[in-house]
Amino acid sequence: MTETETETETVEHQEVLWTLRSVKAETDNSCLALGASPVVKAYIADVTPSKDLPKYMGWREAACTLAFIVGPTLGGFLFTTWSLAPVISISGWASICAALLVAYFLTEDTPPGGRVSAKDASGVDAAAQADELAEPCFSCPLGTSLVVAVGTICVVSFLYNTGQATYDAFFTVMASSKFHLTAQQIGYMLTGLAMVSLGVSAFGFAAIQKRVGITVTSVLGLTLVAAGLAGIGFTSSPLGFIVCAAVYVVGVPLYTPSVPILLMQ
Repeated sequence: MTETETETETVEHQEVLWTLRSVKAETDNSCLALGASPVVKAYIADVTPSKDLPKYMGWREAACTLAFIVGPTLGGFLFTTWSLAPVISISGWASICAALLVAYFLTEDTPPGGRVSAKDASGVDAAAQADELAEPCFSCPLGTSLVVAVGTICVVSFLYNTGQATYDAFFTVMASSKFHLTAQQIGYMLTGLAMVSLGVSAFGFAAIQKRVGITVTSVLGLTLVAAGLAGIGFTSSPLGFIVCAAVYVVGVPLYTPSVPILLMQ
């Protein structure tokens, strides 16, 4: 190997290390904002009448899903046209804009000691809402023991997030390495899956929850998530891969809004 080739290889190695360090720094900084999601859910629970909570939690899930419709398509286009740098840059600036919107528009209207004062955000009297919460349809389906109910939710959430983390980390890698999809094709596929999830969040969750109850809806969502993940791991065809992914993304919006509702109950 000549001296020039050695120098070139050293420069390329340094560029790869710099890129990896930059990605790690981006990831570490993103982790600092992981508390935003539970805060938003708690805020919705505070300002929403209990009877409307499933509907608004479903809408919140749908709003989050919109990012997965726009993001993969835009990211695939930018990556194909330019490079990975503008994709990461736009993601960072979008997070800053979101933080500014929260700081400007969201205010704490509830007193420190309770969910509502004389009336809640929609004008419902606090006494009337307390009566609603006392009705059987709003009682916790996991029992009257706080420790058992919260502990059950925490264990189930841990198991679910283990599967979700695996999906997020390896789904696109599998699509690329096993089925040889390009970055743009993966972007289109993720956009299509996100549209399926959006439909379930906006139109399916509240209706199903109202018909069968929050516990059955949660179990149905978890069952579909498990079936989708198992299918993704065993399928050998691109079509089967997409179908199993669709099963997974249908289950996610049926389960995730149920957690804050169960905790509130």
